[in-house]
Amino acid sequence: MCPNFFVSNIPQGCRPWDLANALRDFGEIAGAFIAKKKDKNGRTFGFVSFKDVRDLEALKNSLSKVKLGGNKLDINVARYAKENGHLRLAEGKSGKGVAGKKTGIDHSKGQMGGYNVTGSRPVNQGASFLDVLTNKTHAEKEDDVLVLDPATFSLAEDSERRAIGRVLGFQELNALKSSLSGAGIGGVSVQYLGGLYVLITMISGEGLASFLNDKDSWSRWFSMLQPWLGQAIPFERLAWINIRGVPPHLVSRDVFDQIGSRYGKVIQPSRFLESDGDISSDRLGILVDSGNSVNGILNLKWQDKKFKIWIIEENEQWFPDFLDEDEDSLAASSELGDVPESPAIGGGIDKEDGFPVSLM
Repeated sequence: MCPNFFVSNIPQGCRPWDLANALRDFGEIAGAFIAKKKDKNGRTFGFVSFKDVRDLEALKNSLSKVKLGGNKLDINVARYAKENGHLRLAEGKSGKGVAGKKTGIDHSKGQMGGYNVTGSRPVNQGASFLDVLTNKTHAEKEDDVLVLDPATFSLAEDSERRAIGRVLGFQELNALKSSLSGAGIGGVSVQYLGGLYVLITMISGEGLASFLNDKDSWSRWFSMLQPWLGQAIPFERLAWINIRGVPPHLVSRDVFDQIGSRYGKVIQPSRFLESDGDISSDRLGILVDSGNSVNGILNLKWQDKKFKIWIIEENEQWFPDFLDEDEDSLAASSELGDVPESPAIGGGIDKEDGFPVSLM
């Protein structure tokens, strides 16, 4: 069962991934959407769907006391769900939702609540709401499934020495290996999982346990760190975008960052300087939860004028710098015969990016 919930009283400025992260502890999130418009009480609202829910009543009760950014969320089962889990857009009313009100989804431009991705096409008649949430509104076969052997389990070897973590941000990710080494935490192998997620492997299970227990140490780099048990993680990736066409009298770091935030969470903000030789464009790093390329056209409104700008994702795949450090370290140790020693393991307050989440 894949129930869908209507969520109201969402804090202003909250993004779909903030909402999803706030509710992730209650089950696997299938999708999250935040409307551009307000509800009848002037509050921001959206929808969240969960995967494989067995006890709907228990889930409803669990969600009744969630706070996000200081706001108590009003969460109820979406009333227009068909068997709750097969929500349908009204036939012949593209872009209409509850009581004929616009949902904030512009089907003609492939935009979902201001989160733009290419590869989107007009929503097919009868597309499920879950499809809209997960950007599967174009022609895809519902039975296009690859069935794997249930015994498949990768990275099982040495799992007692492994932990999965999400770093605090771009800078922490890029310098993770050298930062750990500089803090006296050596003998750590770091593998990149995409977005801000990494898999670390330590020399021994005892060393890992000691590190995990020392939160004051690992919270300097990680917002989440837990033993590797084969758990799934939400898809996310870092996309580098070029922003072009901003008129000279509007170019600034703040403007570029505002544009980037329309397409994802900005984790490498603008470095624009008025003294730069080339001020025709800028480059940002954003965190997105879609595999589609981020490309779009946006109209900037300033006073009584509008300016068309272009957002173009770079095609080259990006990897964090610590992977290069691993290659350099491996080459050096191979030549010199060095074997890294295991120093004493140090080991934070569990932090989450974005809005603070709490249970009353």
